[in-house]
Amino acid sequence: MSNSKSLFLELISILRIRAENFNLATQRLLDKKLENLRSRLLSEEHPVDKVQDFINKIKSARNAEDLLKIIEDFFKELE
Repeated sequence: MSNSKSLFLELISILRIRAENFNLATQRLLDKKLENLRSRLLSEEHPVDKVQDFINKIKSARNAEDLLKIIEDFFKELE
C-alpha cells in the first residue's frame, strides 16, 4: 500500500470517529491527530493549500451532516 493511500485511510478513520463522537474532548484529541496527519500529508508533497483547507473545514464542522458535506466536496475536487 502506498504511503499516501495509508494516510488517507487514516484520515477517513479519524473522520468516522469525529462524526460519531461530537463532544469536546473527542474533538480536541482528533484535532491533534489531524494536525499530525496534516504534517505527514504535506511531507508527501500534496498541495499545501488543499490539505490545510480540508483540515480547517473538518475542524469547523458543527455536526455529522456538515462533516459529510465537507468530505463529499473534498473527494469531488480530487476527481
